[in-house]
Amino acid sequence: MSKASHFTDGHGIRIVFVNQGITVYEKNVTPGGKEGGDPIDITTNDNVSLRSFAPPVLGRLTPTNVEVTYDKADLDALKAAVDQSDDIRTEWPDDTTDVQSGWLRDVTPNQTQSGEQPTATLAIEYQGEAPV
Repeated sequence: MSKASHFTDGHGIRIVFVNQGITVYEKNVTPGGKEGGDPIDITTNDNVSLRSFAPPVLGRLTPTNVEVTYDKADLDALKAAVDQSDDIRTEWPDDTTDVQSGWLRDVTPNQTQSGEQPTATLAIEYQGEAPV
């Protein structure tokens, strides 16, 4: 979809899957979080009644979930982009950009309504902190 295309609602933020050549427009976003994982068993022979545990050193970023509008001609390309490593560029309304490595984890098209823009929910895995 061209940058000249105008969507009538949302935040005015474009998300571009650079290597796939796909642009979507953000309507709502649930930023990714961080999870720690399961405790690490550090029990020794000196423990006599309880096992000992410690927190993991490495955490994991959780996916960013974004409701987007998209060009309906791009739906097959969006589905094909799932699990493909990509540079993901976030284009802000003030013309600044952020680029992160990551991938599209899943695409779930939402119910379509006559006269409304098509929307989908995307789960995006970023390899660093998510820009959105």
